Order: sequence, then C-alpha cells, then structure tokens
Amino acid sequence: MKRFITTISLQGRDLIKTDYIPADNPDLTCPEKISFPILLAVNNNVDEGEEIIVSPIIINAVASNNNFEIFLDELNEIASRKKFTYSLLPIYKDLGDTIDDMIKLFSKLIDTISDYEDIYACITYGTKPISVLTIMALNYAYKIKENVQIKNIVYGLHDWEKRQSFAYDVTPLFFIDSAINSLAKLNLKHPEYALRAMLGLETECEETTLQE
Repeated sequence: MKRFITTISLQGRDLIKTDYIPADNPDLTCPEKISFPILLAVNNNVDEGEEIIVSPIIINAVASNNNFEIFLDELNEIASRKKFTYSLLPIYKDLGDTIDDMIKLFSKLIDTISDYEDIYACITYGTKPISVLTIMALNYAYKIKENVQIKNIVYGLHDWEKRQSFAYDVTPLFFIDSAINSLAKLNLKHPEYALRAMLGLETECEETTLQE
C-alpha cells in the first residue's frame, strides 16, 4: 500500500497555486496548478484503479484547518482525473513545538505507518521541528517496520524574485541521514566522497581519508 504524508500549511493568507518546476526529478510534475507539493508525488505514482492512504498532519489552528480544505479540493481533482481512490487517515497535532509535542507527533507517525507500505512524504509546510521530526520518524519506521520503503520525499520552494516554484526531490537526504552512524564508525575525515559515491554522484572532492 502507498501512503502519502504531508503537513498542512499554517499560512494564514491565500496559498499560492502554481505550476511546480522539477528541479532535479523530472517526475515531479502535475498538469493542475497546486499548492501542496505532495500532490506531485501523488500524480506520478498512483495508477488508475489504485487505492492509497493519505495522512495529512493537521495542526490545531484555524489556518491549518482552512488549508486542509484546499488540500482536499486539489487531491480530489487529481483523484477524479486519474480515477483512483484514497483513505484519509489524518494525524492531528496541537499547536506548539515543545519536546513533549514532538515526542507525541513522533509516536503518532510511527503508529500510523504500517508494515509493507511505500511511503511518499513532503516536508514543505509546517514548522522546522516538524520537518526534522518527520525525517526522524520515517528513518525509525524504515528500520523497525517490516518492508517499509521510503520512495520519495518532496520539498517545494517558491522563488519570489523569479516568481517561480520549484520542486526538489530530497529523498537522498533521508538515506544520508540513515547512513550517518555507519560513516561515523569509519572515522572518515572527509565523508563527502563517500556520500557522493553512495548516491551515485560525481566526485568533486579529494579521496576520502581516515582521521589520523
């Protein structure tokens, strides 16, 4: 089963509906103008007749509740065009970013993700701690759940000077985070070389060496 996770924006004014330009992954496209980049992943990873799970993180605030309605409208438009169905399983969070708030959200995310799921997530909206914690929760689920795969993590950025919106595939950052402990045990002085090799990127730094 495919599960799509995103935080609903706390933005009080009207959200920008835009054509996202894929910055590094050509699959991050959508024919409709959208406000939520997770829908790029939905558009390109869900087939006709498929059923998916959508788990928005909804913060207990007026703006988040209002923007949730916008999210549903955009999701339903894509579902109607592509002819798929979805189960809506929201994750509710109180307003606030204390450690206690974050631990509660972490627990909810872990409980939400089930074995044998392909996970697609977006870290565009919400507070910075929520974005960090989302990556942590995905990392934990990836390690302890059975056959959970992290397929795509999206980040949307609006360039106000260019008046354009870009979609970034930040999935490699997840796998870098997962590999940090292993790299640290190797005591590498310059881990960039190892990280680039791991991700299949061109090497732009000197050969990795062990610390003296």
